[in-house]
Amino acid sequence: MGQSPEDGEDRIKQGQRRRKNREPERPVGCLGNVGSTPALVEKSMKQTVIKIGYWSSVLALLFSLGYLASAILMAMRPPPVWTNLAAFVDGASPISLLAFSCIQLNEFLIAPVYVALFCCLHEYAPEDKRILTRLGLCFMVALMVLGDQLVWVHFGVMRRIFSKGITPGMEDFLHWNFDSPLVSSGALGWTFFIGLAFLVVAPIFSGDRLARSLRNSFAAAGGFALFGVVGSFLGSVPLTAIYILGFTLSVIALAIFSAILFKRLGAQAVR
Repeated sequence: MGQSPEDGEDRIKQGQRRRKNREPERPVGCLGNVGSTPALVEKSMKQTVIKIGYWSSVLALLFSLGYLASAILMAMRPPPVWTNLAAFVDGASPISLLAFSCIQLNEFLIAPVYVALFCCLHEYAPEDKRILTRLGLCFMVALMVLGDQLVWVHFGVMRRIFSKGITPGMEDFLHWNFDSPLVSSGALGWTFFIGLAFLVVAPIFSGDRLARSLRNSFAAAGGFALFGVVGSFLGSVPLTAIYILGFTLSVIALAIFSAILFKRLGAQAVR
């Protein structure tokens, strides 16, 4: 028997429906191996974010504890008040100089770790709050540039200049001189920009006890950092001491809570 036009149209529609329901093509490269399915690619990406988030939290904790230990050591053997380079070097003990160098090293290393942590927090944040993590990441990059520039100039450039006996006019580029323009720019990163970074990211955490602890520790770190802006601007030693102590304890807490968060996410991902 011959086929009616209606039968032909039905077959065409069935073929179109089959093409629409066909399995999507497998991606090539990018986030996974060639030929990986989207589900495998997404799982691989999630595991990578979790691992980087966890280890950046652990490193942030270690560097924060190293900073705190070095600061305590320097408080026990404080360097002399800055007047000029010769008087500072003659009056500073080897222990105070070692402690100050350890503080600088921990500051230098923790800045890029914070940037990595904020990248992972951006992946963790709800879609409607990712603008906050983008802003926080921008502020944290500003900290990394300003803060690490200060330490690098002190160690990488000034050390070579002083080894050649060139000292006149160089005191404004030393980290020891807290009244120098370079130190002021570094303080801008470690007070204003890092304060904004922690404050804007704090609202992404909501829900259980861990989320509340993260939100409170991020907010506390941001608040103490902005308090440090006042101390730095006024040149007040007591206000600066309050900022350093409160900020350091807050970032230690947020690093611990962040490590717990990513550890928990890793356990959920393997189920």
